[in-house]
Amino acid sequence: MIVPSVFRCPVVAAAVVVCFVPAIPGSESASSWAAAGEPAPAVEAGRVVRVEQSHDGNAFDYRVVGIERKDVYNVIRLTYPSPIETTLPQNNTIPAEYYLPHGATDGAPRPAVICLHILDGNLELVRICCSSLASRGVPAVLFLLPYYGERGDGSGHRGLLSNTELLAEAVRQASADVRRTVDVLQARPEVDPQQIGVCGISLGALIAASAYAEDPRLHRAALILGGGDLAEIIAHANETRRLREAIAQLSPEDQARAKKAIAQADPLRTAAQARARAEKGLVLMINAVDDEVIPPRCARKLAEAYGMADRVRWLEGLGHYTALAALPGILREVNAFFAGDLPMGVSAPAPAENGPARLAAQVVRDAIAMIVRPPAEGRCHFADATVTINQPKGALRIPVRWIHGDRGRFRLSADVPQFGAIELGQDDRPWLRAGDRAVFVGRDAVEKPPTLLALIDAEAQTKIKSVAGAIDGALAVPAVLDSLAKFEIERPDDGSTIVRILPFRKQVGPVTVRWSAGSRSPNQIEFDVERTKGRAEIRVWQLDGPSRPELFVPPKNIKQEMVDSADLHRMFAAVIHFLLEQAQ
Repeated sequence: MIVPSVFRCPVVAAAVVVCFVPAIPGSESASSWAAAGEPAPAVEAGRVVRVEQSHDGNAFDYRVVGIERKDVYNVIRLTYPSPIETTLPQNNTIPAEYYLPHGATDGAPRPAVICLHILDGNLELVRICCSSLASRGVPAVLFLLPYYGERGDGSGHRGLLSNTELLAEAVRQASADVRRTVDVLQARPEVDPQQIGVCGISLGALIAASAYAEDPRLHRAALILGGGDLAEIIAHANETRRLREAIAQLSPEDQARAKKAIAQADPLRTAAQARARAEKGLVLMINAVDDEVIPPRCARKLAEAYGMADRVRWLEGLGHYTALAALPGILREVNAFFAGDLPMGVSAPAPAENGPARLAAQVVRDAIAMIVRPPAEGRCHFADATVTINQPKGALRIPVRWIHGDRGRFRLSADVPQFGAIELGQDDRPWLRAGDRAVFVGRDAVEKPPTLLALIDAEAQTKIKSVAGAIDGALAVPAVLDSLAKFEIERPDDGSTIVRILPFRKQVGPVTVRWSAGSRSPNQIEFDVERTKGRAEIRVWQLDGPSRPELFVPPKNIKQEMVDSADLHRMFAAVIHFLLEQAQ
C-alpha cells in the first residue's frame, strides 16, 4: 500500500492550509525534560541494554539512540543487530522506533505490537499505526526492513524488485528481524512476553504473516491488505513489473531458483503453523474487495489456510490505494484488537484537552468536512475569507466564499484580479457566472440535484474520499500529529490563542493559526507552502449553521441565459477534474 501522491501534494496542502508529512523523530535528552519540570522517560538516551535470551540463543545489545517526548507517549529510537549478517555493513544494524505510552512502566506488563511498513518504504502509515496504538496504551515498535533507508545503498525497493536473489535474501532477513525485535520486546519490563503481536500493511502484511507462522511467540497478528500465493501476486501486480522483467531475463536454471525462492517466502507455505492461533480469533484480516495489487482471491487463499475464511473484514468498493478512505475505521479495529490484551484497569493516556496539536487537528478536520461532508437537513457549511498571496509585484487579494447546503445545494464565489467575479452554484438547477455580462442557468429543474462529488467519475470520487479518509484517520488520534509536525502555542494578553505548526516536510514552512478571544473558530491563518506565502483573513467559519434558500440562487441583477443543465454539470466536473490533475 503506497500513499497516493495527492495525499502529499502542495495543492492539497494549500487547500487545507496544513500539510503533515513525517520525518524520523529527532533526539532529545532526558535531562532537558527534567529541566522543564517534566518526568524523565523510562530509559535514557545513550544507554546500552544487554539481551541475554533470544530466539537463536545469541545474546546481543540494543542501544537507545534518541528519545522524544510526546503528549501521551515517548518515541525511543533504538538500534540492534540483525540476526543475519549480509555483505552490506549498514544493512546489518536494525534502526527502530519504539512508541512507549506514558504510564506503561508503572503497572502490570502490557501487550506490544511490531508494525511493518509498506513496499515503497514510506513510513507515514506505519508511524500512524504505532502512534495510534501507543495512544490507546499499547506499546508499539517499527523498524526499517532490510535494504531500506539507512540500511540500503540508496536503491530502495526498486533495487530489490530488480534483483531476485537480493529480494529473496531480504525477505528471509525481514522475517528474522521480526524475531529479533520480539527478543527486544521480551526483554522490556513493561512488555508481557506472552502478548506480543505483529501488524503489517501490504508488503508488511506478507512479511508479518510469514513471521507470525514461524515464531510461536507472536500472540496476535493484524494483516491489512495482505494475502497468500506470492507467485500470483507478483504475476498480477503492476508494482512487481520490474521483478517479472528481471526473472524473464534469467536462464532457465536461475528462473527455477528464483521461483523456488519466491515459494519459500510465500505466507501460504507456513500458514498451517498459524492455523490454531487464527482459529482462536488471534488473527485479524482486513482486505479490499477491489484490490488491484493483492487479488482478493489471494487474500481468501490465506484466510482459508488459517481456517477463517468467513471472518475476513472486507472493505466494500475500495482498492489497494483507495483503502485509505477507510483508515479511521481500520485504526479503530486494529487498536481494539490488540488492546483486548491490556491488563484490567488500563485506559488510554489522556491528551491535553486544549493542546496545540488538538486545536490544529480540529481546524483541518473542519476544513475537510466543509467540502466533503453534507450538512444536516436545513443547515449549511459556510466559509467566507480573503486570501492574500504575497508576490514580487505586490500582494494578490482574492475574496472567497464557500457555502455547502443540503440536498446538493452549493455556492462558490471568488473575485480574482484580472478575471473578475467568478461564481458557480446549484439550487434546484445549476448556474454559472463569469464576469458581469451574463449568468448561465440550467434550463431544467431537478428535484434531487446531484452533489459536486456525484458529478465526477467514480475514480475521482474515490480519490477525494481516500484523501479525506487518510487525513481524517491521521487526525483522529491527536498524538499521531506529534510524529508529523512540531506544535507551539501562545496565549497573548488579549485573550487570543495562537498555534504555530512546524511541519517536518521541507517544502512546507510554518503555519500559524489564530483564534480571537472566546472564539471556537479561527479568524486568521498564515501559511508558507512551496515558497508561496500568504494569509487567510476569515470572516465566517461554521459547520451546520443556519441556512436560507436565497443563499444558493443565481444573481438577480445580471442577465440570465438558459442553457442545458447537463452542459453545466459537465463543466463543473471538468473544473474539478482539472484541479485534481493539478494536485497530482
